[in-house]
Amino acid sequence: MKNTQINRQKTIIGIGISALVGLGLLIFRLSKQNRTISDQKNSIKQALDDKELLLKEIHHRVKNNLQVISSLLAIQSRKTRDVTAKEALDESKSRVHSMALIHQNLYKGNNSSGVKADQYIHSLCQDLLRSFGENNRVDITTDIQALLLDIETIIPLGLIINELVTNALKYAFPDERTGLINVSLKQNERVLELIVSDNGIGLPDSETMVSRDGFGHSLINAFKKKLDCTFEFVNMSGTTVRLYIKDYKIIDQGV
Repeated sequence: MKNTQINRQKTIIGIGISALVGLGLLIFRLSKQNRTISDQKNSIKQALDDKELLLKEIHHRVKNNLQVISSLLAIQSRKTRDVTAKEALDESKSRVHSMALIHQNLYKGNNSSGVKADQYIHSLCQDLLRSFGENNRVDITTDIQALLLDIETIIPLGLIINELVTNALKYAFPDERTGLINVSLKQNERVLELIVSDNGIGLPDSETMVSRDGFGHSLINAFKKKLDCTFEFVNMSGTTVRLYIKDYKIIDQGV
């Protein structure tokens, strides 16, 4: 009887030891697995950080290259006496600068694939105002929703704004008139609504604004297709251009 109890105790102890050993092995394996997962997460994070750094460096180099091109166009413009050629060079410089500004925002921002529309458009408009030397005579106000737009959206959008604001600065306020240009961008349901308006003299025929000859108008028409947008013109107490953009991408600010 006594031997039976001893044997039973030995069996229970053996089972207990086996259970402890098994539990220890399980904890070891789980710990090793957790370390492996942690290492993998760290590797993925490092890879993402490296990619982000590389993208920022690319944007920085693109921005620098575009600024060099812009400077070369400015030098050529200063040496050109032909008025038409000089105007074409200045407009090309302005377009290149609008793209360089995008890459500058991408380089400085926290998200290398998106640009804050409000900051970018405000900077672009103020740069255009300074380049035309109209700081005292004409003012530009902006009412831009805080949207983070991807690069495929912001580049054509920026170039369209560049053309429309440039046209207003060139033609809306002749003979030293004073005036105001307003640029607005809002998301309305599934459409981006861009409005560029001025209180200038208006256009003789606003319906033909984007169909006239010239590179700027061809550029606007090309980006109309890319952004899948429609135009609406109001030629009263100045000129108002509305664009309803259907093909665009907003980046989640939490990304």
